[in-house]
Amino acid sequence: MHDTQRPNTGREIDGSTCRAIGSSREFRRWYYRQGGSNERILWLTGAPGSGKSTQLRHIRCQIEKYWTPATTSIIYCVAEGADNHSVSVPEPGLGRMRSVKVIRSILLQLFPQDPDLRRRLCNSYYSSLSDTDLTRFFVDDYLVSKPQTLMRRTFIFVDAEDSYDDAQIRELLHCFCILAQNSNFSICLASRLIDGRIATNIDRVELEKYNCEDIVRSVQTRLRPNWRERDVTANKVAEQAGGCFLWARFATDLLQDILDDGAAQDLVDKILGALPTDLYGLYELTLAALSRKEKADTMTIMRWVMLSPEPMLLSDLQMAVRRKQYRFFSFTVLDIQIFICWKLHMARGTHQAEKIST
Repeated sequence: MHDTQRPNTGREIDGSTCRAIGSSREFRRWYYRQGGSNERILWLTGAPGSGKSTQLRHIRCQIEKYWTPATTSIIYCVAEGADNHSVSVPEPGLGRMRSVKVIRSILLQLFPQDPDLRRRLCNSYYSSLSDTDLTRFFVDDYLVSKPQTLMRRTFIFVDAEDSYDDAQIRELLHCFCILAQNSNFSICLASRLIDGRIATNIDRVELEKYNCEDIVRSVQTRLRPNWRERDVTANKVAEQAGGCFLWARFATDLLQDILDDGAAQDLVDKILGALPTDLYGLYELTLAALSRKEKADTMTIMRWVMLSPEPMLLSDLQMAVRRKQYRFFSFTVLDIQIFICWKLHMARGTHQAEKIST
């Protein structure tokens, strides 16, 4: 996880390198443990496309850069929405735990770092551990046992995919609040926002409020560099994006196509102003602009990605498209809804798309 040869350059995380949230009151209170409190957790919230996973990875990279491996332990796991297995636990605030994979991943990564955890697991379980055993141990024992590692600072990062439902996010928050109160761990969860009261030891950062400058820079790099209105348009796109990186990226690609065709600035402004302000509408507009062959290819790619048991390589999709006997079928509202649901809520498909882009 760490480069053992990297020298320690200090523990001050620069707000400019950690994006705007690095200078927020909530982040600084969590990271620097202001007020002498070690019990707070950081909760990054945002709509699909607002950069939750990106921000979480960026924070992790900055901590790996500014803290030495000899004094720091970093736990990182992804909470996938497909985790439907549940375990009944006696904790009144939970009932049935469905975040079994997250618990297993956290304990697995803490196991080499926490001698007391190893001792208690070995003394209590002589054979293999089932998901039920591990989950009940985590809730009944580990959360309240004052856990600690051999490191000076232990960071736990959990990235909850957008398909993770409200009950699962709520149980993660519940467990992490208890864990933070009973340990010196610094815990950060990234997820979409859910309804309900927030525990007093949670510092929430709404990412949409901090994304504007990053979106401006992202749009500027994607627009034609020799275009004199690039900076003005980048600011307009960022303002209209409402903190959503995905919206800004789709809108920028559309504008760039128009600019490549020689459109004037007034036409660019008019089209930008007419774009739907939500991702659903923007996806539908993009799909509607596809040619007959592009629609057929798109549907082929979508279905392969959605039904694939593992992330697909670009070469795999190219072969799937080549083998397709092209024929036009009606591009219905249902087809559009399938695509939108996949893009916004099937985070597994999102990770596959990221794999393809690389």
